[in-house]
Amino acid sequence: MAAGIPGSGTSDSGCPSSGVADSAAPGPAPPGRVPLRPTNSAYYDFKGTPWNRRIPGAQSWMYASEVEAQVLDAPNPRKDLRYPDPFENHSTSDGTNLPLQASTPILHHPLVPGQTTAWKGGRPGAVRAFYNNKNRQVFDVGYHDKNAPRTKSGKEGFTMADYIPAAPPSPPPGDAVDNRESGDQATGP
Repeated sequence: MAAGIPGSGTSDSGCPSSGVADSAAPGPAPPGRVPLRPTNSAYYDFKGTPWNRRIPGAQSWMYASEVEAQVLDAPNPRKDLRYPDPFENHSTSDGTNLPLQASTPILHHPLVPGQTTAWKGGRPGAVRAFYNNKNRQVFDVGYHDKNAPRTKSGKEGFTMADYIPAAPPSPPPGDAVDNRESGDQATGP
């Protein structure tokens, strides 16, 4: 998959399930969870799972531009850091792996909505970016999902976040496009 092109697959709702984020500045918050629809800013939807279960009312979505900035800002792996950490994509109890587009070896790092700098410490929350350290332009977003099958080692499984693309901009008023070829005559009703 080429960098900069969102989505490598689709979710049940038909939205891309992962991809490389756009870099548009955040606009108004995405609409209510149902139905999913584009806004003026691309975002990732965690399907109702709060990014941090310890914070009452924590948001369950994140701007794609924040994800991209945090992936680029994440530190290089070091033994003295908890994250980024290798992600082995172990199959779950039902035998499935996450459909990651990032190539191996894959690292995962916590994501925090509302900021463009990488997570630096404390409790990491549920959301993670998955990426190869040599190519951070291609990444995936997932979250710990208490309803997902557990890993074979008994850990809470991950679910891919839905990528919701930004709505295309509307043409300015009075800037109608005439698609007729030169010389065509308009016909009335």
